[in-house]
Amino acid sequence: MYPIAFHIAGYPISSFGLCLALGSLFAAWRGDLWLQRAGFPARYVWHVYGWMMIAGVLGAKLWYAIETAARGEAQFTAALFARGGVTFYGGLLWGAAAILLKARLDEVPPQRLLDAFAPIVALGEAIGRIGCFLEGDDYGIPTSLPWGIAFPAGQPPTLEPVHPTQAYESFWAFAMTAFLSRRIGKSRSLFGEYLLLEGVGRFVVEFVRTNPATLGPLTLFQVAAIGCVGVGVGLIWRARAA
Repeated sequence: MYPIAFHIAGYPISSFGLCLALGSLFAAWRGDLWLQRAGFPARYVWHVYGWMMIAGVLGAKLWYAIETAARGEAQFTAALFARGGVTFYGGLLWGAAAILLKARLDEVPPQRLLDAFAPIVALGEAIGRIGCFLEGDDYGIPTSLPWGIAFPAGQPPTLEPVHPTQAYESFWAFAMTAFLSRRIGKSRSLFGEYLLLEGVGRFVVEFVRTNPATLGPLTLFQVAAIGCVGVGVGLIWRARAA
């Protein structure tokens, strides 16, 4: 794998960071067309992009720092300001909050804007997980399946073939993107559908990841995935009942 993509003035640029940046920009560029289909003016996506990315990165770092400190692996401040370490659900939570705040400031129906961003978030997630794969991070448990992959330069390294769970999540996110983009103008709660699909996919993948059990047999991320499903179902139900 390729943890470091290249160097700029001696500073290493990680594969994950590169995919995160390029993925979010590509998702926003493609999302401009999706927002126009949802009735928003051209280039409006860029009025929201900065808010969403700044809040998303902060939320992802905060979740990681809190989780790492709770497990006793590092102090909160050390984890917060570490070069690596982000958690998707923290980014999703804070990014969604930023979208809702921007909608309020622009006097746009918050649920309408959140729905329009559903396929954008899914596409950014799909490309970001490619970065996790290239970096050799967030892989799964050992497997004898033919598509098992070793990550000798991973984070941490492993010479034993493991489940490439980053690829599993990336494939699922690309499938979500295709589905959600076709539901624009048809769904009453597109973001609710995204949360439902995201939660189901992550819950299943967690069975072959290495995260420790937190609540009975469930990992922290399975608990978060159940929360996503619950909120998604609630949004869909509310939209249909309206």
